[in-house]
Amino acid sequence: MKKEKKFRSEGDVFFMDYLPDEVFDNLSESERESYRLYRNNHRWIHDGNEKIKRLESQIQKLKEEIKITKGKIKGDDYHDGWESIMKKNYTNISFLSKKFEFYCSVGFRNRKSKSVKNQTRFNKELVRTQSQYDGKELTSNPKIYIRIESSDKKYLKNIYVGDEEKTREMIQRLRGGDWGSEKVSVHRLKIELREIYVPYSRYQIYHSNWESFKGDTHSVQKVEDWVVKMGYKFKEWS
Repeated sequence: MKKEKKFRSEGDVFFMDYLPDEVFDNLSESERESYRLYRNNHRWIHDGNEKIKRLESQIQKLKEEIKITKGKIKGDDYHDGWESIMKKNYTNISFLSKKFEFYCSVGFRNRKSKSVKNQTRFNKELVRTQSQYDGKELTSNPKIYIRIESSDKKYLKNIYVGDEEKTREMIQRLRGGDWGSEKVSVHRLKIELREIYVPYSRYQIYHSNWESFKGDTHSVQKVEDWVVKMGYKFKEWS
């Protein structure tokens, strides 16, 4: 006669077959609780071991895939790997990195008039404490510069953008929306400037050279005109 109940953990160590109702009903409360905890944990042990087997099988398959993929990257005595093919062909186009790789940073500088500089040149205490000059309040109005430096450190170009207010107006003309200081942080402003001046610089350097780029004047209007002219192709140089 076929058994009515079949347990997943049947055949495992410590397996106890199903108890008839008469036997179970005659157990004390504590014995019933022990029986319940035994059955549950015995089943969980069985399920856990089965899961471990499946995971170990998956791990073994992944190890084989990793080994095969490493072989494709490194190659062997008979076949070039992806790495060696990449390096061989990189040497043919490495000259491009000199034009496409550079560092770009955005900086704020405080600029003083020549008259104020002359008055404070030999008076360090005055530099620290002066709040007025010629009857007018001295206010901080830092100017923004873009620093472009070639990856080999041979060329450096500082591009003047303007004060913060004018810079926000420029980005607003190009991007739309409200770029006022109460809406957009200085950190976000710097990010946006990099997203404009990196492709602009890359384009200019590619179509001329570092010497020309360094010697040219890159006015805000010139940069704006370039962005507008490039349209959707602007992002290709990012």
